[in-house]
Amino acid sequence: TYGRSFPVQTQQERLCSAYVLIPTYLNCHVTDVVKLKAFSKFENTSEALEAASLLIDGKASKGLRKFLRANCDNETLAVADSKLGSLIKEKLKIDCVHNNTVMELMRGVRYQLSELISGLAVQDMAPMSLGLSHSLSRYKLKFSADKVDTMIVQAIGLLDDLDK
Repeated sequence: TYGRSFPVQTQQERLCSAYVLIPTYLNCHVTDVVKLKAFSKFENTSEALEAASLLIDGKASKGLRKFLRANCDNETLAVADSKLGSLIKEKLKIDCVHNNTVMELMRGVRYQLSELISGLAVQDMAPMSLGLSHSLSRYKLKFSADKVDTMIVQAIGLLDDLDK
């Protein structure tokens, strides 16, 4: 189940320090610290691939922009990528924060993601992540026609040298 989620901090005092968050996520349920405000499931793997590749390039997909407009009104959004946060603030006028505390919050949410999203089993997460990462790698891998031709020419030259 790939998707976009929007967890909300429920206990403000826990956001004060990243050092408070580390033991919190390891010793209790993530639902004691944050709750899931909204979740939007991707229709298929290709939609998830497109959204992930745009995020890597520091851009927000149409689906993400629509999701944020619908679910992030008058709130500050915690983002893992400061460039993406700047883009969201510029394009969507949503305040964003990126710091060490946010990074620990993200780590904690990833650590117990199956607790937040109902119907998501822990054993299903690894194959989904692996499948998406393989698709993303194939998508990002670019072959140069010149390099392929060069390798063929070098192989033919090597075979000719061996024949002599």
